[in-house]
Amino acid sequence: MFDRVQGRLCGISGCSHDTDCPQGAACVTDDNQTNYCFLICADKPDCNANRSLENESSCTSSLAFVDGAKSRKVCRPPNSGT
Repeated sequence: MFDRVQGRLCGISGCSHDTDCPQGAACVTDDNQTNYCFLICADKPDCNANRSLENESSCTSSLAFVDGAKSRKVCRPPNSGT
């Protein structure tokens, strides 16, 4: 299960493959070369049901998917890889 911090879903760090992630998440590498399980999304609203406008996640395919992108996108929290 994803950790909830102040009502928001957060990534789980330390995955090596998608199988290390909860269902509905993918293992990706952020700009700091750390692997996280991030929620798979279709569009930005999938990522922000529990987030304020100031703390929105983006729905992106620009991160490195450990097991291949497979036409997927994930919810990237605003402070990941900065």
